[in-house]
Amino acid sequence: MVPAGRALELAYLLPGLPPGGGGGTHSVVQEARTLSALGVPATVLVPADAIDRAREVYPEAREILRGFDTEEQLRALLGEVDVAVATEAPSVRRLRDALSGRAETLVAYYVQDYEPLFGPAGGPRSDEALLSYRAIPASCRSPRPAGCAIVAAAHGVRVVKVEPSLDRSCSSPARRAISAIGRCASPG
Repeated sequence: MVPAGRALELAYLLPGLPPGGGGGTHSVVQEARTLSALGVPATVLVPADAIDRAREVYPEAREILRGFDTEEQLRALLGEVDVAVATEAPSVRRLRDALSGRAETLVAYYVQDYEPLFGPAGGPRSDEALLSYRAIPASCRSPRPAGCAIVAAAHGVRVVKVEPSLDRSCSSPARRAISAIGRCASPG
């Protein structure tokens, strides 16, 4: 329970960052930036080997990006967060382990895609993804109705649809659409 007068604090955990970012990381950073702008402290935690790339891809989010090298550093960054959010299958186990023994922190899984389909059936990536949906005692959140239905039916977990957000810095009336698309499409 968040004490009266203190804002709910969130931390999203990315397992890494592909070159140039990706749809999932774009969504996570956008959500965290929007929450921060609304007065909700939100950070995005990124492994040290990807933090410089994250700062290059998302220069407007530098103030909310935090890097870590070790599990102890990750635990310290999670500090007293009220909600910790796994963002991809590899981040589920890492987050669960980092928060072991901290029942006061709500753990959520922001499911963006059905990741077991990203690798060959029976392969390590597919297996890790299959196991991720039940690895943390929290409800999953997904921006896609199909994602909600698949995860709920296949894994028997509660999934809540997250309404899509709109980054107003990238969205504009039609007469400015070309400049907005160019600005949002380029990572710098």
